[in-house]
Amino acid sequence: MKLFKNGPNFVAVLLIAIGFFFALGYGYYKNAVAKEQTSGLIAVAEGSLKSDKPIIFELNDQGLPKKWLQPNKVLISNFLIKNDGDKPLEVQVNTITFANEVLLESGAPGFQKPTTELTRTIAPGKTLRVKARINLAELPVNQIHLQRLGEIQVSNKQTGQILARTPVDVRNSAVAAEECPDMNESGDSSGQHDAHHKP
Repeated sequence: MKLFKNGPNFVAVLLIAIGFFFALGYGYYKNAVAKEQTSGLIAVAEGSLKSDKPIIFELNDQGLPKKWLQPNKVLISNFLIKNDGDKPLEVQVNTITFANEVLLESGAPGFQKPTTELTRTIAPGKTLRVKARINLAELPVNQIHLQRLGEIQVSNKQTGQILARTPVDVRNSAVAAEECPDMNESGDSSGQHDAHHKP
């Protein structure tokens, strides 16, 4: 009889405990994934071409939650494009030479659908923030040390002129470079890239 009376209290405590551990686990996952995201910044202006150093994903930084839930997905969370000119600039952002489709996003989540090609107008001195979701499916990540995935390209929408190119690489420092020299396609075998390119 006493157990029955304490039943509702027990259920309430159990639900609170489950909610607490779920929130704790979700927070841990978000923090772990945040450490595995990269970012970049490039300034563009009409009539000039900028080539930036590569953005690099270090696969060996991936924590267990990421390896379990999203082993083949990586995210450039903040690719910033700044208009260094004195006039509004309509730009087109797309990706080239990636093996799989890259989805680009800009603006508040839910308001703009991800797309493979993005067109926006940037006011003088202002910055456009772009997210790029990259699929690593079918890439032999356990057999490569450093490899070029593709390139983010920014062009003038009106003229078609290419304004900026940013290479995107993937690296697995757990694999020794000498074990897979034929897989290093980034064009830079020195290994002098930064692990995370941030503005």
